[in-house]
Amino acid sequence: MKSRLLAVTALRNMLSPALAVLIFSLAGCLGMSGKDMDRQSETLVLPKSIAVVGFSSAIGLGDDSRTMRSPLTGFVFEAEPVVREVTDLMSGMLFERLVSMERFNLYSPEQTNGVLAGLLQTAAGLSMPQDKLFIGIGKRLEAEAVLTGLVFRWQEREGKQYGVNRAASVAFDLQLISTADGSVIWRDKFDKTQRSLSEDLFDLGTFLKARGKWMSARELADIGLERILKGLSSYAGDEPSLMDEIDRNL
Repeated sequence: MKSRLLAVTALRNMLSPALAVLIFSLAGCLGMSGKDMDRQSETLVLPKSIAVVGFSSAIGLGDDSRTMRSPLTGFVFEAEPVVREVTDLMSGMLFERLVSMERFNLYSPEQTNGVLAGLLQTAAGLSMPQDKLFIGIGKRLEAEAVLTGLVFRWQEREGKQYGVNRAASVAFDLQLISTADGSVIWRDKFDKTQRSLSEDLFDLGTFLKARGKWMSARELADIGLERILKGLSSYAGDEPSLMDEIDRNL
């Protein structure tokens, strides 16, 4: 309780009086929010082992930018082609975040890609739909679940930390699939274009993490990974901190 009060005090000191009243009047409702009730009624039993397939681009490099529905999660995004270097970077960042959680037995994207390459060398593997391939990867590695995602947008900041012509913009989703039956255990998304606090008063979490600076696409993506993986933990019944609740609900 003392640590939560200290967090509240520190946060109040960073905000103007008017904005502090707005933010904390909203944050004070979190304990009774519908989201919290949903979390309690939808508590997940997380797998002990996960094969991390990682990310791929939602659309090919030769395709036009467009609005699309994710074939994995069903969320809708403004999408554009994303290069392989970015998806590899995102996969590495995701794996590092999962390792730091110290919660799962993990198989790396390199391991899962090796298994995938082996599956695609067989006639059966070549004819498998994507969801069956994911299950096949999980079974070969004896992992209880497979984690995969798509990157829909990666727009780098144009300008410097304290002044931009265009802010960074990143969008991706993640889906955790049961190896046993292919059912979806969990899914989430991150879709964010950084804005100044004056443009979006409700995006306090991003503003605080950026420390008032304009972030690079990588920094914005890392915030997104942190946010949705904390969301995964909270849906599994872990008690979120006050700052996590404010960040996720505002």
